[in-house]
Amino acid sequence: MLDVGLCAFCVSRISAFLEPKTHNLQTNRYNTVKHNYWTPRNPKGDYLKPIAGLEQPENREILYYHPGSFMKISDITLGYTLPKNLVNKATLNNVRVYLKIRNPFLFTKFEGHDPEGSVAVRRTGNQGTTLSRYGTGSEAGNDGPPLVFYQFGLNVTFK
Repeated sequence: MLDVGLCAFCVSRISAFLEPKTHNLQTNRYNTVKHNYWTPRNPKGDYLKPIAGLEQPENREILYYHPGSFMKISDITLGYTLPKNLVNKATLNNVRVYLKIRNPFLFTKFEGHDPEGSVAVRRTGNQGTTLSRYGTGSEAGNDGPPLVFYQFGLNVTFK
């Protein structure tokens, strides 16, 4: 007998933290990176307009929050229970083999790897320490993609 299990969930209307990959994005004095800056002629720009003499604009972190809605298939299980006539010959009550896959699919428009991990980011103190669920780092919110786990199993019930 074949059995299938599926677990999925959706999260909407959340903001996920994604720090820019370029660290001097808002350090305007360097003028080394070309980005889609906001200007009066480009009101749909993604980043603050460069301002001479203003290296670190206040509240620039607001730019690091992006729509983080997603749908995730978190578990898929495929199992097979051996027929009773085969199991009884081995003096067993039940035998089931299965394959379980965790985190196989993630559907999102979020630009980072995993919006679920990016929501776990928080800022503390005046130092602006960036923490994520995977520890500290300057690229918080840019955590790697969720790990995919494959599990093979065997359930045996003895008489």
